[in-house]
Amino acid sequence: MEDKINEIRNIILNIFITMIIVYVFIIVYTYLQTTIPYNIYFIKTNMQIILGILGIILILLYISKLKTVLYNLFRKTYFLIKSFSLGQKFVLIAIILLIYSAISLIKNNENYANAIAILSYYFLTIGVLNEFVDYILEKKINDKINIIKTFTSLIFLGVAIYYTDEIKYYFRYLYILVFIIAIVYIVYILIKLNNNKKREVS
Repeated sequence: MEDKINEIRNIILNIFITMIIVYVFIIVYTYLQTTIPYNIYFIKTNMQIILGILGIILILLYISKLKTVLYNLFRKTYFLIKSFSLGQKFVLIAIILLIYSAISLIKNNENYANAIAILSYYFLTIGVLNEFVDYILEKKINDKINIIKTFTSLIFLGVAIYYTDEIKYYFRYLYILVFIIAIVYIVYILIKLNNNKKREVS
């Protein structure tokens, strides 16, 4: 039974890959040409539907394997991001926002893209400053310094957003959210430290 499923899966996968290649050629052709026959548009629309159906079938056929693959991918990504320094995390968010800004710009949403880009630059600046502090202090970095850096970075980000009208126009309460995250973070750390002291005493 498993062999039969694998055979069907491989056949559909090969068809799916072939159709994607053809579809990409059609997209490139329609993008480059000014006069396009109606038949090409008809094929393109129908191929989108067929690719969608084949994609769903493949997901259903691979569902048992996908669970393991997705879990391992999520686990590796989580531990990779967790291993990043505070500055690296801010830079990562900046890169994601910059990509999102570029996508918004492609969609002709220039003002929104500009707001996202400014937000991205704030994250990038904070990230670089954190990396600079880490470089200056080097081996002196400890948990207390990391806590102070995180809290200060969030407060600085919140203040920067508050004084930037372009961001506030699209994300009215974002600065409040950042301040709340900073407060929740410091409260969580204080509770954690208090619990650790209690354990040491007991």
